[in-house]
Amino acid sequence: MVDLIINHNIPNNPKNYVHRVGRTARAGRGGMAITFVTQFDIKLVQAVEAYINTKLKLHEVDEKEVTKILVEVTLAKSEAEIVLDERDFGEYKKIHKQKRAILEGRDPDEKEMERRKRKRLDRTQQRAREALSKKANECTEDVASTSESRPTKPSPQHKSLKMKKKKGSLKTSL
Repeated sequence: MVDLIINHNIPNNPKNYVHRVGRTARAGRGGMAITFVTQFDIKLVQAVEAYINTKLKLHEVDEKEVTKILVEVTLAKSEAEIVLDERDFGEYKKIHKQKRAILEGRDPDEKEMERRKRKRLDRTQQRAREALSKKANECTEDVASTSESRPTKPSPQHKSLKMKKKKGSLKTSL
């Protein structure tokens, strides 16, 4: 029996939201669900409201208090992730995602292939940026070495600055 559900984020899929908060309302019992959202989650909240055909209640909170709690939650989450990693939870999570994809009628390897494709593209783009940067550096070095090796002659239009010293004062003219 669950009386309270606290979502530290809102799911991307309204069905997942209903599944999460539905744990409080079993066998005719009521319950409460609290979901932390930011201004960036408005569309997700609206999608949930449309899906359940109900307007969710808004409770304003003190930002400083939320930040304090968020630090505690983040620390607890990090500690839990360490424990889960020690138990090879990542492998179980991967298997669960594959099962879910199959149940939803999707290819379980599709996301993995997309991830690999993005990774290859990222590597290619990184190599291109490095090559471009290297070429730019070479061009800069060429320009610098060329200007150092060639003496510069003033052009006929070049005006030189002449300085004359007259009894303790410096006079300049073009």
